[in-house]
Amino acid sequence: MARIVLGMVASHGPLLGTPPDLWTGRVKADHQNPALWFRGKTYTFPELLQARSNENFDADLALEERQKRFDACQKAIKEMARVFADVKPDVAIVLGNDQMEIMGEDNQPMFMVYYGETFENVPFSDEQKTRLGPGVEIAEPNHHPPRREVYPGHKELALHLIEKLCGESFDLATSQVLPEKKVSRLTGIPHAWGFFYRRIMEDRVVPNVPLFMNTFYPPNRPSIRRCLDLGGALARAIDSWDKDLRVAILGSGGMTHFVVDQDFDRKDRKSTRLNSSHIPLSRMPSSA
Repeated sequence: MARIVLGMVASHGPLLGTPPDLWTGRVKADHQNPALWFRGKTYTFPELLQARSNENFDADLALEERQKRFDACQKAIKEMARVFADVKPDVAIVLGNDQMEIMGEDNQPMFMVYYGETFENVPFSDEQKTRLGPGVEIAEPNHHPPRREVYPGHKELALHLIEKLCGESFDLATSQVLPEKKVSRLTGIPHAWGFFYRRIMEDRVVPNVPLFMNTFYPPNRPSIRRCLDLGGALARAIDSWDKDLRVAILGSGGMTHFVVDQDFDRKDRKSTRLNSSHIPLSRMPSSA
């Protein structure tokens, strides 16, 4: 019987791969965004600046503080990579959020399971780089290898997950070919997954199942409850898989996005009420 041996979650933002003295390269993108979401409302950049004028970000913006936070993040990522290598899972399920990279307004599923035998991670072409947002290209090595790479999927596990999740009333989208939008800035797997392959697996990619989640795009964005239900259903599906394999579950993405709300991100999650029957915690080792 399969068992969960590791669970990991990490952000994949471009600043994790950008030297702190170049972080301001993203400021232009914020100025260009007419709908910056913060605590239930949308703002233009000047409006948001005014709304948060009493928060005094000067200390956070100092280069010394930026370097301190960057170094702490690199240390944490390295530790995650070490743990992943030490645990040596046989297979992984990687949950990520496509940001209109291979999905779009013509097709934006709430949840999609990829069940192909292999998939590619491809660096940006020169033409694609011309369509990148400000401050993105410098972080590309965080998500894409220097040259086109083919990674192993795990079709058997993917099909098992599809069967079990559909049996629990999840009406999944499925694909064994990664879509490619004509106007996309990307070919192959999106950056949310690429971050884990590059920084956590360190290019030693184990067979895995990419699971796509709608980031925040209306009208069919998933609720927090629906995401929690999905996590419990995934755990039960793994528990029912009749293969003697060790499974890692990896979640790629932060909480607040694109405007960071540290108070929300650091909230005590213990206050969240969960149905203990959703996730069989006895299956998770204490080290996870």
